[in-house]
Amino acid sequence: MGQREAERQRRQSLQERQRLLTSLSRDSENRFSAGGRPFVDAVMKHDAAFDLNSIPLAQLMETHDSQEIPWKTRIENSSLRMDQRLEVPYTATVQAKAVNSLVTGDLYFIASVTDASGNSLISPKVVHYALDGKISDDKELRFTDSVLTQPGDYVLHLVLYESRTGRHSAMKRSITVSQTTDDPLPAAGKELPQLEFLDLSDRERGTVFQFFKGLSLPVANKRTIQLELVSLLNPPEQWSDQRQIVRTHMQCMAAALNTLSQVRLAQGLVSLTGLDAAHGSVVFQQPDFDQLNWQELSAVLNKVADDNTVSLSTMENGGGGAFLRESLARHLTAPPDATKIIVVISGSEVFQSAGSVKSVNLKKNCDCRVYHVRFRYDIRDAYDDVEKILKPLGPKTFDITSPRDFRKAVAEIIRDLDKL
Repeated sequence: MGQREAERQRRQSLQERQRLLTSLSRDSENRFSAGGRPFVDAVMKHDAAFDLNSIPLAQLMETHDSQEIPWKTRIENSSLRMDQRLEVPYTATVQAKAVNSLVTGDLYFIASVTDASGNSLISPKVVHYALDGKISDDKELRFTDSVLTQPGDYVLHLVLYESRTGRHSAMKRSITVSQTTDDPLPAAGKELPQLEFLDLSDRERGTVFQFFKGLSLPVANKRTIQLELVSLLNPPEQWSDQRQIVRTHMQCMAAALNTLSQVRLAQGLVSLTGLDAAHGSVVFQQPDFDQLNWQELSAVLNKVADDNTVSLSTMENGGGGAFLRESLARHLTAPPDATKIIVVISGSEVFQSAGSVKSVNLKKNCDCRVYHVRFRYDIRDAYDDVEKILKPLGPKTFDITSPRDFRKAVAEIIRDLDKL
C-alpha cells in the first residue's frame, strides 16, 4: 500500500469515528429513555425484621389470584444472567390510584418458592415500602426482582400485604427452569444453591453490583500459569453520557470479573488489575488471590460509574488509549517459570483522542497468550480502539452480546488452558 493511500484511509477512518461520536451525542438523552408509564421503584431489600408469623402467610400463599389491592404481575421465563446464574425475573405494579387509596402505613411485598406440594424451599423475601405520601397520578409503584435457581420445577408465590387493614393481593404460578441447552460449561453451577433471593437487588436501575462464590471452573493445566485479568472498568468514552449503557457496562464488568476470578488453576495464580483509562489510573489491584475482594471492587465500580468524564491530565498525557497501551506493556513480561495468560475485559472503546490509539510494543521475551473479552452494547459499536492497541499481541477476541456468548468464551479459554 502506498503512502498516499495509507494516509487517505487514515483520514477516512478519523472522519467515520467523528461521525459516530457526533451521532451518539445527538441522541444521548432520548435513545434509551424508558417506555411506558413513569414509575416509583421500591428498594428491593429484604426486611429481616419483619415477623412472618404476624400475617397469615401460609393461607395467602395458597391463593391462586386475589386482588384486594389492584395490581398486575409479570413472571418471565428463566434465563441465564451475565454472571452465569439462572434466574426467574418477576414484577408487580400498582397504579397510583390504588397506592394512594391505601391508608398511611406499611406495604409488604413477599416472594416465596415452594414445590408442587406446597413445601417451602426457601425463606421468603420481604420488601417493605412505607406509605408515607401519595405518588403522582401518572406514575405506578413497581416491585421488580428475581429468584436465582437451579434447573427444576417450582411454584412461585407473590403476596402484597397492607399491614393496617390486612388488605392484600396474592398469586402463585408454576415455573419450570430448564438446563441450558448445549451447555459449554455443564458443571459450572453444580455447587450453587438450589434457590436464592438476593438480600438487595436493583434490576430497574442496575446500581447494585452482585458478587458470589460457588462457580465450578477448574483448569487441568500441567504447566504453571500466571493468569492476569486486566479490566477497562470505565465506561466506553463514546457512551459516557448514556446512563443506561454506562450501568450496563458496569454490570457486565462486575459479572465478568466475578466469573473469571473463580477460574481455578491446577498450577498457578490469578491476579486482577482494574483500569480507569478516562482518568489515567489503576483503581483496583489484587494480586495472586484465592477469592476476589468483592467489597472493595464494588466500591470502585460505583465510583467509576459516577464520574464519566475524561480528566484533563489524561488528555494532556495522550488520552485513554495511551494510558491503556502503557498499562498493558507493564504486563507483558512473563516470569521465567510460568506461562503468562492475559485476559483483557472491556467494552468497545472509541477514545476521544484518536492520536493515542497506537499499538502496544511487543516484547520479544514475553511468553504470553492474550484473550480479549469485548462486550458490545449497541449495533453502532463498529469501532474498537482496544482491538487496535492489542493487535501486535495476536489476541483471541470474543464479542459478547449475551450471557451465552460470555459462557462460550469462558469455556473456550478454559479448554485452551487445559492444554498447557
